Amino acid sequence: MAESPRPLPFEIRYDDGARSIRLRQARVSDVEALMEAFDESVQELRAFLPWSLNPQSVEQQRIRITEFEEGRGPRGVNPYHLFDGAGERFLGCVGWNTSRSLNPRAAEIGYWMRTSASGRGLMTLATQCMVVLGFEWLKSERIQCGYNEGNTASARICEKVGFHEKRSIRLFQERPTEETRRMGYVAGPNNIICALFHDDPPKLDWYEGVRGSLTLLDSDGDVLWSPDGEASA
Repeated sequence: MAESPRPLPFEIRYDDGARSIRLRQARVSDVEALMEAFDESVQELRAFLPWSLNPQSVEQQRIRITEFEEGRGPRGVNPYHLFDGAGERFLGCVGWNTSRSLNPRAAEIGYWMRTSASGRGLMTLATQCMVVLGFEWLKSERIQCGYNEGNTASARICEKVGFHEKRSIRLFQERPTEETRRMGYVAGPNNIICALFHDDPPKLDWYEGVRGSLTLLDSDGDVLWSPDGEASA
C-alpha cells in the first residue's frame, strides 16, 4: 500500500552560522515586496521568462496568491518566497512543482532572483535547500530543473547544485517575435532539462552541509523535520 504524501512545509529555514535564508509559502502579505522585487528585476527577467513579458500588478498578484492560500491555485504548483534569514527582505521566488500525470515522487524546481541579490550564491543555496527537502522529507525519486540555453546564470546554478542527465528540448519555450525582442526577450530555441535522483545525495559534496543546517516547519511553527530527526511523520 502506497504511503500518503507528506505535506509541504510552510517554512524552510537554513542557518549555518555564517549565512541564513528562509523559504516560506507564498502569502498575500508578501505581495507588495514581491512586486517591488519584480519591478527592480523586470529587464533581466524578460530576457528568458515569457510570463514576465505580460503586465503585472499588485492586484493581479494579490488574486493569484489568495488562490494559493485558499487551495485554489493550479494543481501541483507550489510557490515559495525567498527571504534574507537575517530580516524580511524579499529576495525572489522558488517553485516546487509536481504533476499527477507523471511519477508522484518526481518534481521540478523553478526560480527567479531579484537583480540586487544576484551573484551572492543565494539562489544556488535556496535550490540546494529544496533538493534536501525533496529527498529527506518528501522522499522524492527524481528532482529536475531547466533553463534556456542562453541563460548562463541559471546554467551555473544547476551545475553548482549537481543536476545531471541533461537533455535538450527544442522550442520548449515560445520563440522571440519582433515585439518580444523589443521588450528584451532573447531566449534561444533550446531548453536544457537536467535532473537529480534519490541515490545522488552521497555524490554531492554540498549535501550533508546543507542538510545539517536545515529545519522544516509547519504553519504553526512546529518542526516537521530537522537533521536530528523527524518531529512528525
